[in-house]
Amino acid sequence: MTKRRAVLLVLLGVSVVILIAALVWKPAEPVPTGPATDLKVIVLAVDGLDWFLLDKYMDEGTLPTIARIFRSAVTGEIEADRPVVPSVGWTMVARGVPLDEAETSMVESGGAARLYGVVPEVVRLVNQGGGDAVAIGWPAAWPLREDGIQVVAPYSPDAPDHPRTLAPALFDGAPGQATDPRLSEAVSRAVASNLETIDDEFAKKIHGGGQAGMDEALAGVQWGYLADRITLDVAGRTIAEREPDLALVYVGGLDVAMHRFLAPAMPDYFEDLNTSGGSYSDVVPNYFRFVDDAVARLLRLADKRTIFVLMSAYGTHPSLQTPPATGGHELGPPGVLLVRGPALAGKGTQLSVSTFDMAPTMLAALGLPIPLEMSGHVVLEMLPQGFAQEYPPALDERSWSPSRSEDEPPECEQMERLVTERLSVMRAGVSD
Repeated sequence: MTKRRAVLLVLLGVSVVILIAALVWKPAEPVPTGPATDLKVIVLAVDGLDWFLLDKYMDEGTLPTIARIFRSAVTGEIEADRPVVPSVGWTMVARGVPLDEAETSMVESGGAARLYGVVPEVVRLVNQGGGDAVAIGWPAAWPLREDGIQVVAPYSPDAPDHPRTLAPALFDGAPGQATDPRLSEAVSRAVASNLETIDDEFAKKIHGGGQAGMDEALAGVQWGYLADRITLDVAGRTIAEREPDLALVYVGGLDVAMHRFLAPAMPDYFEDLNTSGGSYSDVVPNYFRFVDDAVARLLRLADKRTIFVLMSAYGTHPSLQTPPATGGHELGPPGVLLVRGPALAGKGTQLSVSTFDMAPTMLAALGLPIPLEMSGHVVLEMLPQGFAQEYPPALDERSWSPSRSEDEPPECEQMERLVTERLSVMRAGVSD
């Protein structure tokens, strides 16, 4: 073999290798680079928070933190989705698209309208985009079925209808609550410390004692207060340690208090209802003060580039559907929207938005692409002035669909036993 022929054969072999590589090679998926802006977002989702009472207590000077940020905040109303229950409204907030057919069927099949295993999609989208997002206590997320998603998922106890539900709650060591060991540890610590002090704290901060015939309703409020304290402890520790780009925090105890004790707090609106339980007139206003404290606590974890959102997915209005409700959502009153942040474009304006608008707005604030399938729009008034020019909202044209909830998981039986045990402790505490 001549030297020239040998060289040609080598070149031919190399060409074949290159050709095969070209045929089988596929471009790598783009590596997520994380949020394109330097903004962060903290959302405090307060179930049942209503503008009427919020305005009333701010005027009375009992909500100093909310009143202070209200003066410079973007405010508005949020259209209530039907049915007005946590599984629906808060799923829309974190997803940006309607329930699918199977989920709608699940909601309509039971009075308490529970969904299961619905991951807050905005958290997943931020994580997939290279950012850090976490949701603490988000309704309908239990049980978690996948590793890595940064969610603390509470269990929603069974109930015959929404007015008699208990707030979604976290338990020490229960299945499906978190797939991150750090988050599981934070739950365990928060549960242990708050269980030790709940009776004294509830008597000091919400209501000092029970009364014959009302103990069951008061126990429900104490349940919600415990659930919220645990959630806020986990959220505070997680946000302080990780400083995530997005944090969603849900508390449901105010909704429980409004369903049970709105009449004693608003006797003029319940002339035909026996509100002789006048000693309970402090429960609702005290719970609003607790919400104000929660706002102050989370604001201490924010910096100058943080957009802080206080919101509800629907409000509460007087209801004569008793027992046990004295407050209800039947008419679908609008929810609260209060946004504080750096030089927001909508300062001084009154907005009317949909729950669908929240997810795309959160993604836009972080400079992440928004799936085309999302039903809402970016609320530019919730973003800094000139933000849209510097960081134009981008659409993600790749097909996307949110994860579907499952049928009732087998762990429900185990969780209901934990509910029974904890509720018996709550009942004993309020009847002493």
